[in-house]
Amino acid sequence: MNPDGMKKKRKDLDGRTKSYKSHRSKLEANRLARIARAENRRKSGFVEGIKNRIKEFAFGGYNKTQPVADMRTDVPKKKKKNAKN
Repeated sequence: MNPDGMKKKRKDLDGRTKSYKSHRSKLEANRLARIARAENRRKSGFVEGIKNRIKEFAFGGYNKTQPVADMRTDVPKKKKKNAKN
């Protein structure tokens, strides 16, 4: 406490102070970094790669897509046993 018994009022960040100017420069640098990361994600080609794969699968033509494996199994199914026995 002060000698007069009054609490000091906390100073808010003022736009004219050196500390706020350094704080603002950090904020602006972080914002620019976020924007750059967003641009890199957009340019990375992930979405375009997926779109190209879908187009290739849909409009592949002959022998461009992998054939689906045979769905049948070579193992015969077990016969159900009679429930009465």
